[in-house]
Amino acid sequence: VIYEVHMYQPHEYTQQLIPGGKYQTSYTYPGTIAGVSWNPAQMTTVLSPVRNFQTNFSARIHVGEFSAARYAGGAATYLRDCMNIFEGYGWSWTYHAYREAKVWNLEYADSPVADNLAVRSAVPTDRYNQVVGWGLNLNQ
Repeated sequence: VIYEVHMYQPHEYTQQLIPGGKYQTSYTYPGTIAGVSWNPAQMTTVLSPVRNFQTNFSARIHVGEFSAARYAGGAATYLRDCMNIFEGYGWSWTYHAYREAKVWNLEYADSPVADNLAVRSAVPTDRYNQVVGWGLNLNQ
């Protein structure tokens, strides 16, 4: 049995939403988001129930989805911190969503949502370099 979890915390950051479901682009990681200081330590705290489950039951964990909107400030750092935690705990992971939706696509420019631009970047984005260049290279 493999147990799956998704990581989109904090939701206000990964989705770049404000109350009422409106998109905005003022949240940056690491930083204070919805009154909480978000950094690797906070992410570890949020994932601690999964880690406790893993250790208590010798469970195999797969992070089936994790991401941040392409226009989220510090998205590459957020992705790297996620992968560091996952790899440190021996969890398998899948980036969401490679080439599925422009908001998550690693190959699309980091332009703000207000620009309404969803174009492929001429050079690899920082997000691409973290997930593909760093993360996937760990597992070849």
